[in-house]
Amino acid sequence: MNDRFLIYGLSDPRTGQLRYIGKSCRGLKRARSHAYPGYLSRDRTYCGNWIRSLQAEGKKYNIVVVQILPDSELLAEAESFWIGYFRRLGAPLTNLTNGGEGCSGRKMSAETREKLRLANIGNKNSTGKPRILSAEQRQAMADRARARAADPKVREKISNTLKGHTQSREQVATRAASLRARWAKNPRKPWSEEIKKKMRDSALKRWERERNHGND
Repeated sequence: MNDRFLIYGLSDPRTGQLRYIGKSCRGLKRARSHAYPGYLSRDRTYCGNWIRSLQAEGKKYNIVVVQILPDSELLAEAESFWIGYFRRLGAPLTNLTNGGEGCSGRKMSAETREKLRLANIGNKNSTGKPRILSAEQRQAMADRARARAADPKVREKISNTLKGHTQSREQVATRAASLRARWAKNPRKPWSEEIKKKMRDSALKRWERERNHGND
């Protein structure tokens, strides 16, 4: 099995949680390059800020091999799949997009899923340093992500971080266009009255909390 084409993850040594999922056609060189001074000095993304925060504490991210592929054909699909997979588990990924070079929201065919499954069978790591995630390791990461998401302190920290955050008109327009395209491909069923009521009640409760917080 050629280790050149792979999906990798960067995890936080302080929490053990995955913070970034990426693809590479250069083996682990791509995963290591995130910390190179020349690259990091230009990286103003969420991921770059996270890596700089680690370095400020004298720490380095851990590299995990999520999946090894036989060639580059499935790299984009695999990256999108794993980003979506770990996000659904609650992992606090720093990825700005859903990956896959523009195939965000794209559903994989049964044939593509089978290719990915077969490509992942018998993966072996030749370097001995980064590790390939086992089912138990993925479950452990999922459990940590769920516990973190349920922590009131973490929720409050996220809430405070998002307050006052605004997007440019271009960002709003891009996201709206992406959502419209996704909905056009996968039309949603009309919401029932019960769901509409739950959404109204949830919005009212959120508005009430924000109003009370503003009056404190």
